[in-house]
Amino acid sequence: MTLSRVYVMSALTLALTACASTDTDTPTGPGQLTNLTLQPARVPPSAQGALLLGKWTGCRIDFVGRGAGDNVWQFTVAPTARMPTVDQCLASLRTQPGVEGVQVAK
Repeated sequence: MTLSRVYVMSALTLALTACASTDTDTPTGPGQLTNLTLQPARVPPSAQGALLLGKWTGCRIDFVGRGAGDNVWQFTVAPTARMPTVDQCLASLRTQPGVEGVQVAK
């Protein structure tokens, strides 16, 4: 293997490592308090459920607590590099299994 080929391979490896280590869960804008009506057997109303929803949607989702109503919990929903707006996050949440309702908290 030539020296120039080793340099190219090293540069490529470093570039791929840098891309892979980028944190896509970091919020890129302000979060929106949101009421989610959930099926607790499918999406736990907890920090673990928030992590699942975040993984499925590409948004930053944090569990806040109980909402008003049966099976309603509050979560903060924020955009990320993977999902650039809160509106896109809310639209994605509406399509997730176990999520029966999505409403911005007032």
